[in-house]
Amino acid sequence: MGFLDEVKQKRAAEQPNSQTDLPMVAKPSHLQAIQPQIHALHEFLERFVQGLNSTPPKVRVGYQVSNFGKMQVLNQGDYAVIADDEENPTQVALQFCCRGPRTLVVEANNREKNQWQQDFLLEHGFRFHCKSHADWRYILTIEEFVPVSFSFFADDKEALIRLEIRNGESLGIERHTFAPTQISADFMEELAKRVLRKANRFDELCGDRVSSDARREFRAKIAARQIERESELGDAPAEKPNAKTSKLGGVFRWRKNSEPSNGRVVK
Repeated sequence: MGFLDEVKQKRAAEQPNSQTDLPMVAKPSHLQAIQPQIHALHEFLERFVQGLNSTPPKVRVGYQVSNFGKMQVLNQGDYAVIADDEENPTQVALQFCCRGPRTLVVEANNREKNQWQQDFLLEHGFRFHCKSHADWRYILTIEEFVPVSFSFFADDKEALIRLEIRNGESLGIERHTFAPTQISADFMEELAKRVLRKANRFDELCGDRVSSDARREFRAKIAARQIERESELGDAPAEKPNAKTSKLGGVFRWRKNSEPSNGRVVK
């Protein structure tokens, strides 16, 4: 072995040659707190997508496109899951698209309107082609293609999981924030139903909709309060001459002439 070979071997031995030789950098505490939930989401979505792609369900949906018309019968498919790290992800996204066989053709007679139309389509991820005639007539040909995504990611500072839904039930972005304890098996099941456009309680779990149980409880409280109120009115003394019953069944009180009228003449 030559001298140069010995030097190379010595230098190689002094340098870290595996990840175990590198110093371990601890993740911030707020990331450690949500890591199990994001990892569970990742595993669930991968299993979910594998099943969808092996036996694709028939899911059809329509989207109203402002100032362009309606894409009525789109087929949902091409499911995929992406993550920033396969082992310890902090960002996980479910992506798919809704396609149709037709195209929409829209015309604009000035540059400003055409630019607004293109900005709108780009913002929502549409595929389109623009053709201009003499710089005053613009024709947009828009594919029936709507990209959809459910993106989960860690909050920058707190132990929270954020969700952005792009083009979910309608065009645009829908945002939610969850504590780690909210990411449960029930949550994932309702998420799957939401993706497949089935009846679900996903909005309820997000806190955007009152549950049916809560509505029943609220109605029961109102009914109990109404009964209590009617009982109080039944125990009340006979009506005085200055009180009359309205045609709607309620009780209202005439104001005495000596009471202030807030500047209005009371006859």
